[in-house]
Amino acid sequence: MGGGSSKQRGGAATEGAKQAKKAAETEAVPVGPFDVAISGTSEDAALAEFIKGKMEGASLTVYWKPSNVEKDARILGKVLVDTKCLVSVVSATSAKMNHCTDHVSLAYISNKPIVVVSSTPKADVIQKFHFGMKLTLENLYWSVFDRAEERENNGRQFVQLVQEQLSKPTTEATLETVTVTESAPPGGMSRRRARINTKLRSHGSIEGETVDTTKDTFFDRNFPGETEVPWFKFQQAFLSDYEAQLSGLFTEDQVPWLLEMLRNDVFGGAEKISRDHFMTIRGHSPDKNAFWRQVSQIAVEKFNMQEVFNMRSTVRLTAIEKLSQFQNPAVVDALIRLLEDPDPNVRAVAAVSLGRTGNASDDVVDNLITLLKDADRIVRQGACLSLGHLKAEKAVPHIGHIW
Repeated sequence: MGGGSSKQRGGAATEGAKQAKKAAETEAVPVGPFDVAISGTSEDAALAEFIKGKMEGASLTVYWKPSNVEKDARILGKVLVDTKCLVSVVSATSAKMNHCTDHVSLAYISNKPIVVVSSTPKADVIQKFHFGMKLTLENLYWSVFDRAEERENNGRQFVQLVQEQLSKPTTEATLETVTVTESAPPGGMSRRRARINTKLRSHGSIEGETVDTTKDTFFDRNFPGETEVPWFKFQQAFLSDYEAQLSGLFTEDQVPWLLEMLRNDVFGGAEKISRDHFMTIRGHSPDKNAFWRQVSQIAVEKFNMQEVFNMRSTVRLTAIEKLSQFQNPAVVDALIRLLEDPDPNVRAVAAVSLGRTGNASDDVVDNLITLLKDADRIVRQGACLSLGHLKAEKAVPHIGHIW
């Protein structure tokens, strides 16, 4: 995500808005909504056409058009907002195209079920993706069509899987059952952290995973009898304990991103990690890998939010325009966290996006008011516009002061 001066980025934003408006006027969006949208490239067309035929044979409505150019990618992004389920056809080719991962991320933050389809084994194709998308793909349902003799049988199983995903309701009760607690270090404020997507697999596919009923936890294994440990010791133990998982998903230069996320997003920047704080994050599951699952889930959410709202995203404008339709409090929470991103472009987009959610809660308004003092002019402008869009009366004195 590029930096640049506020003036330069402001001009670029204005020009970008003009181009987006012109593009929108010439892009005819197919009449929906559809049950399923298929994302993939022309190189994946044969497999996409096969599964499309299977789904239509089961009376499902399907949208499919190869997304090799940005225009088609934007159209699919718009279709996807009102579609019930995304089927992502992944390959070495789609792994290199930003808009294919953008579609997965948009479906993820809009709480849609996602089914991944591939003509090569999962272990082979998943390594072609960026580490954040690897984490995401690990938690999704897969259908692999790598054997011609099993193609028809796999097709029937695939359709059944899609139908099962479409039948899953999204309710407040469902959101609550998968809510994890995000707590701050001592003296800070705790808050409930609802998951953005409630339709992922209940278990990730971690090699060699085991269920341990002795309540053996990462903290107790590494720090027996201790109630709190310095962050650097916790970090070293984390790298050692989860070496196998990390080596399969991250290169050496990508690990610092995860460690920064672990410290700041999971533990609120704490200098010391207490066992109580750790257990608040981990929960009381008997699964030996419960802590890894929680960490990877939070990492997936952060990655997908950044993927959708960064300046290179092909679905960013669609997401901002349609945010009020998502009706997911977890997206609002995630946008609030993006207000603290070191990149001013991300902070500005998050500020504008919060205004489009229509959520004028004290939490949203207070955070936007704080952003009026941001060092970056475009960020301040975005916060000001959103406060006006939300008709936030408590912000009037603050806006009047900077006027």
